Amino acid sequence: MFSFHETKNFISGQGGALLINDNKYINKAKIILDKGTDRSFYLNKKKYYSWKGFGSEYRTPELSAALLLSQFKDYKSIQKKREKIWKFYYNKLSKFSPNKFDILNYKNKLKICSYHSFVIIFKTIKKRNYFIKFMKTRGIYCYFHYFPLHMSDFGKKFTKEKLLNTEKAWNGLVRLPIYPDLKIFDLKNITKSIEIFAKFL
Repeated sequence: MFSFHETKNFISGQGGALLINDNKYINKAKIILDKGTDRSFYLNKKKYYSWKGFGSEYRTPELSAALLLSQFKDYKSIQKKREKIWKFYYNKLSKFSPNKFDILNYKNKLKICSYHSFVIIFKTIKKRNYFIKFMKTRGIYCYFHYFPLHMSDFGKKFTKEKLLNTEKAWNGLVRLPIYPDLKIFDLKNITKSIEIFAKFL
């Protein structure tokens, strides 16, 4: 499954995609997609269609799909811009890791970086929250990350385990702004603000 939410590399607002590599699931997916009906099976072949199961209207609207298609046609350029921004952050901020905060290293031959997020991880939730407030006063909006699944009400139905590394990372994790049109002036302002904050840690 792919998300094209506004926070992703390629966006359509609230769109998404489901890829299926097993024929036995294709018809079921079509029924769910088409409000629970078999309409797509008989398009232009049958006068009536009927309801076969659960479903809703999950199609991406045409305008959103057009926005997404234009990005797919230019995906190499978009990814190149994101890579440039990501590496700018890395080169400017790696000197603070691990003493002030942690950053992730992309220089690993066993991994391919999507350049989706650039995160810094503080030692405590208090420092993280203070950082977010500090950056906001300078007109820079940074966000913490998603609530860990295993700590959610739904996740607790499956496990009672404590995932200490996950919880530690989540408590300190902040996502820095990253999008293709982020200008070098803004990047310099963001990293300069982080350098100022780091002096107080």
